[in-house]
Amino acid sequence: MVNRSWQVPWLFRILATLKRARFVVTYHSLRYGSGDFSRLGRRMMRSVLQASSRCVTINEDIKGKLVAMGASPEKVSVVPPYLPPVIKEEDVAAVPPSVWTFIAAHRPVIPANAFAIIRDKGVDLYGIDMCVELCAALKKLYPAVGLVFFLPDVRDYEYFHELERRIAEKGIGGNFLFQTTPCQLYPVIMKSDIFVRPTAVDSYGISVAEAIHFKVPAVASDVCLRPEGAVLYKSRDAADFIRCVKAVWENYPDFKAKLESAGPVNALGDILAIFCALSPPLSPGAGPLPRQHRPYRLYQQPELSAGHVLAVH
Repeated sequence: MVNRSWQVPWLFRILATLKRARFVVTYHSLRYGSGDFSRLGRRMMRSVLQASSRCVTINEDIKGKLVAMGASPEKVSVVPPYLPPVIKEEDVAAVPPSVWTFIAAHRPVIPANAFAIIRDKGVDLYGIDMCVELCAALKKLYPAVGLVFFLPDVRDYEYFHELERRIAEKGIGGNFLFQTTPCQLYPVIMKSDIFVRPTAVDSYGISVAEAIHFKVPAVASDVCLRPEGAVLYKSRDAADFIRCVKAVWENYPDFKAKLESAGPVNALGDILAIFCALSPPLSPGAGPLPRQHRPYRLYQQPELSAGHVLAVH
């Protein structure tokens, strides 16, 4: 869950009761804890958390908030959320040709992303403004630098046009590309040199883990626990951000070598272990379950032992 809705987990609680199934609640973001919900929502979420078979979250901070809202500490598992993508030709083909042309003409290539422009009390939460400053600073040293920012939902057009004006004023119009057509990010990460995640608030940063998975150095703000291997800078400190990116590029072979020697990043095993622990094993030699006893899952692996598990994400 990444929103303030209590209705969806509550409906799953009812469905689990009707199906006599156990259910799992997963939270990837809970910025304000109980403050994310209304008074009624807090009461409903306490009921949901106490009735759940397991709660899964991505860091100790969110775990503490779930416990404060009523979850039993022993039922809350902390599991990094990253699952590697399945590389598909259609995902690569869906990236606009203008992006590939931009990438071919620049070096280093630095992607960043946001699902939408979001500002809170005047702060650009995804750090698009930080990326503009980074690109301007790096161009002085590396004239061919290219920064491509994935922004599928502009939303705040007034601020977007302000950013475009800053880009023009700094003379980096040919070095900074806004990619506003919805498409997968990972094909571009695979062809990039450094990934950046300059968020002012965050819970983990799956795109950071994705970059590390593809052995691309990642520079990210220090606002939360980041995947192992990420280079962290002080949040909203433009000078420190620029310094870290420069350090990575100037010592690129060393940073690449560290990532090449690192193990894979994949939470699938931990997640499946949680579900398997909640699913009763089949007896040896047992045939398929009758239809009325087959598992009801949002995510099901056919080879897993059968059981009744509902997953709320």
